[in-house]
Amino acid sequence: MGVSSDGILYFGFAVGDDETAPEWMRGYSDFDDFICAKARLPEGATYQERKPVIDGCPAELQLYCSYDYPMHILGVRDAEHRVSRGYLKQISAAELAVDEAKVTAMKTWCETNGIEWQEPAWLLCSMYG
Repeated sequence: MGVSSDGILYFGFAVGDDETAPEWMRGYSDFDDFICAKARLPEGATYQERKPVIDGCPAELQLYCSYDYPMHILGVRDAEHRVSRGYLKQISAAELAVDEAKVTAMKTWCETNGIEWQEPAWLLCSMYG
């Protein structure tokens, strides 16, 4: 088993401090549980009940740095580009355009769920693991 490192470009903003999950995530085992709780799904909801709620969330909590010392970015869902070490990926200007409706939906979702809004930007980071 080897170690990999990926370059990642996310459209979002940093949340939490180095190696510390965001304050609003405390009390939840992961971001999917946070989403489902905020959507008022019962704690024992099935995968079939949870999946559309999770997939419908306009935000994604992304990890960077390493799995041992994760840092967090809250990003617009599906606004990311990844490349593994040793590979190239050409990204066109058109691929960097983010639908303003997606940004507005994420902003509304953040405000509704007590997450401090920051203007998102393209953030280049890495993940080692």
